[in-house]
Amino acid sequence: MVSTSNKIVILWNEFHKFYGKKDFKKIPEIMDKIIQIKYDDQYAYMYKAYALDELKQYEESLKCLDIALNIDKKFIRALNIKGCVFVNLKKFNKAIQCYDKALEIDPTYFRALANKGNALYELGRFDESIQCYDKALEIDLKDKKISYRKGNACFILEKFNKAIQCYDKALEIDPTYFRALANKGNAFYELDRFDESIQCYDKALEIDPRNNQILESKKEALIRKNRDIDN
Repeated sequence: MVSTSNKIVILWNEFHKFYGKKDFKKIPEIMDKIIQIKYDDQYAYMYKAYALDELKQYEESLKCLDIALNIDKKFIRALNIKGCVFVNLKKFNKAIQCYDKALEIDPTYFRALANKGNALYELGRFDESIQCYDKALEIDLKDKKISYRKGNACFILEKFNKAIQCYDKALEIDPTYFRALANKGNAFYELDRFDESIQCYDKALEIDPRNNQILESKKEALIRKNRDIDN
């Protein structure tokens, strides 16, 4: 007869198999089986919530996270996931509240800083989003997405040189980062630096030769460049 502890080990192993494949449909059922054995397992509720979020069952996900947080009020991973669920529901202020609670517990929690920056970005609070990205980058300079998102916030604020610096940092980490190349080209375009803009578009087109948006952007940059030459 299999002992209770062994049953839990078997179920967690089964979970990891599906989680590794990003096959989320089976995970809630597996977590329910763990909860039946150990009703106060906050990790089982958290991973069930994570899977439900991936399956777009947001309200059910929030219920699981509330149970996990009733078990452990300082469960920062659950707070972070709860924030992400609210983002998916477009409830950005509620998301920020969750990230703030996580950061009260651990001010260096990278994921909450990054996600708070993203939520602020969605609300159009770009200066505040940049502050969060800066704090996140103090913890992990190697996250290309944060440098990219910071670049986008700078771009919207028309701080194009700063945006280029951010895109460059992202491209130092991944020289084939298509979106960073494309937006770096756009930033150069806004500065009327059309040769450099075209170079960025060309590098982006090496990755995605049929991207119509980049093809059009390059075409417009060439027109503007030739117009300047003619003048």
